[in-house]
Amino acid sequence: MLVERKGDWGVSLKLKNAIVVLGPDVVIGNVHIDAPGEYDVAGVAVRGIPSEKQTIYVLDVEDMTLCFVPRYPENIGASISDQIGGVDVAIVPVGKESNANDTIALVNALDSNVVIPVGDGDMEAFAKVSNEATNGHANIKLAKSLIPEEGRVTYILKTS
Repeated sequence: MLVERKGDWGVSLKLKNAIVVLGPDVVIGNVHIDAPGEYDVAGVAVRGIPSEKQTIYVLDVEDMTLCFVPRYPENIGASISDQIGGVDVAIVPVGKESNANDTIALVNALDSNVVIPVGDGDMEAFAKVSNEATNGHANIKLAKSLIPEEGRVTYILKTS
């Protein structure tokens, strides 16, 4: 899977059989998913989980589980955390209205091994708070075999 950042808040996932665009909602081909529920489009399983401020999306793609939190780094409780389940890759917001510590708290709650921050916030501040951040990638290639079993890596992608 090839991951690229699209604008401040968007991410494109180029899969073997589909292209998935994550923005305020999930777009797979010409199918827009913008509400809680369970979906299966082009071999991509998507669960929309309602939270206090937004719908959080969990995608099962190419033997990996991704969690996409579109806009607000909110405090997820045990109930939402249980619904999300185990996460390999967390795509999390860093917005102007929030601080990096809010996003780090969300990342810790999701407990993923790969983190990709998106948003219009201060990515440098996020990188400082996140000791494992690597800056400046145009894109990254992810596969289950490339995800560390222990620890965490954070990729800060350039906006395209």
